[in-house]
Amino acid sequence: MKPTLLLLVVAAGALPSPLGGRGPALAAAFSPPSPRRRPPPSGATSSPHSSSRPSSAAPSASAAASSPSPPSPSASALRAAKEATFGMGCFWEPAESLLKKPGVLATAVGYAGAPPDRPPPTYDAVCFGNEWVEAVRVVYDDETTTYEELLDGFFECQKPGYSRQYASIIFASDSDEEDAAERWKEANLGENGAYATVEIEPASKFHRAEEYHQRYWEKQRIRFVVAALLIAGESGAYDDLFGGGEERRGRGDVVRRPVRSGVPGGRGVDLVGAAGGAGRAGAGSGGIGGRDDDRRWG
Repeated sequence: MKPTLLLLVVAAGALPSPLGGRGPALAAAFSPPSPRRRPPPSGATSSPHSSSRPSSAAPSASAAASSPSPPSPSASALRAAKEATFGMGCFWEPAESLLKKPGVLATAVGYAGAPPDRPPPTYDAVCFGNEWVEAVRVVYDDETTTYEELLDGFFECQKPGYSRQYASIIFASDSDEEDAAERWKEANLGENGAYATVEIEPASKFHRAEEYHQRYWEKQRIRFVVAALLIAGESGAYDDLFGGGEERRGRGDVVRRPVRSGVPGGRGVDLVGAAGGAGRAGAGSGGIGGRDDDRRWG
C-alpha cells in the first residue's frame, strides 16, 4: 500500500465521530517520543517485525478518555420511567397511598384540567372555582408495572367528591393511554358500577401545587405525634418515668389543719381549710352561746 493511501486510511479511522472524538488519540499517535523514555538494555535486539505486531500494552490515558462510557444505571432507569396524571379527589391521601404501589417511583400533587390559556392557579382559586382539578402526577417504571396495573391502583386509592375539584379523572397523555383507559373502564364496569364515575380527558398542563401540599400527611403525622406527646406530658403521664409522681401525689393529698369557726349554739363541725384540707372545728369563743370544750384538731 502506498504511504499516502496508508496515511489517509489511518486519518479516516481517527476522525471524530458523534459518539466521541478521537482527536487526542490521533495526536498521541503522531506525537514524537518523549525525551525521558529510557533506551532499551544494551544486550537487547529488536525484531524487524516487532513494529508490525499488535501491542498488548494498556491504552493511553488520552485514548481511554476519548472512548465512550457505558450508560449508567440511573440513565437506564430514567429511560424506563413514565408519567401519568389522575384526578383522585383531595390529593393529600391518594398521593401517599399510590406511592406505596409496586413500580411507583414518585408522586407530586398539583392542579390540572383547566383550559390551556388559564394562568397557574393558587389553592384558593381551585377551591372557589369550577375549572381546576386536584391532580396527582405519578412517575412509574413501566418495566415493573403496566399502565393498566397503575389504573387499578388509581381506582383503589382515589377519594373522589362531587365537585370538579375532587373529580375522578384519568388524564390520558396520548391515544395509547386513552385506548387503554377506555378498555380498562369497560372491562371493570360490569363488576362495579362505581367505575362509571371515572372520566377520561386529554392531558392538560400540570401545575405543581404549593410546597406545603407535597407529602402533606407525612409531615402532618409527625406534628400530630409531637403534639400528643406534649399533651401527655402536661397531664402527668411521664411523672413515674421521670420521678415526679411522688411530688404530684403529695400536692394532691388532703391536708388536715384546724380552722376556727364560730357557729351559734353549735357543736364541732368538719370544715375545709384554706389549703384544701379538712379539719374538725368546735364552736369558738367568739360564737354566741357556743361551747369551747370540744376542740379536736388534726
